[in-house]
Amino acid sequence: MSVTVLTPATPAPAAFRLTTLEAVMAEITLEDNIQFAESLLDQASAAIARECHTIFAQQAYREVQPTNYDTQRLLLRYRPLVSVSSVSHGGTVITDYRIDSADGAILYRYGGWYISPWAAEDWTVDYIAGFIGPEQLTPPDPTGPTLRNDAADLERACIETIKVWFHERLVETRIEARTLGEQRIDYGVQARTVGMPALAKDLLKNWRRAVLA
Repeated sequence: MSVTVLTPATPAPAAFRLTTLEAVMAEITLEDNIQFAESLLDQASAAIARECHTIFAQQAYREVQPTNYDTQRLLLRYRPLVSVSSVSHGGTVITDYRIDSADGAILYRYGGWYISPWAAEDWTVDYIAGFIGPEQLTPPDPTGPTLRNDAADLERACIETIKVWFHERLVETRIEARTLGEQRIDYGVQARTVGMPALAKDLLKNWRRAVLA
């Protein structure tokens, strides 16, 4: 399988942010750390995309898959599937399919997607998938689902990650226990050594995409 981005999300990197700086500022006091918080916003959004093995911003794709799928369902790489502009096999345009709305990333074809393991051509699908992010301008399909209305867990996971990372930037905020006798100080780290806090990971459990070897 190969996937090519036909229309990328713009502007980058803001289009790939899962929340806004204003939403973060509503929950933590940034004072003069605005630039640092914006950096965390980009880092947290990217970390969540890596954790889930996908891209959440709406983009237009061209996906090429082998012809030897002995099944009625063709699973596409990105979801949610917003629209399909063309499906073809070599020079033949395919129209006898429908979008399986139960998953949002499957094309169903009654006759199946199997032709021959020796066929020279592959299936080529041009489609739009993903959520319109809060800072994404001119998405490929402005009528598609939005991240805030249809994937609120992703925004909350991003905010929670930023809150923990921002809080833990100061060493003194990590102190869990002090022993006065020998001046022993125990530090606790919620996220830095594991990437994201537990709450964020729990919010993402339904968004992780399986990676097939």
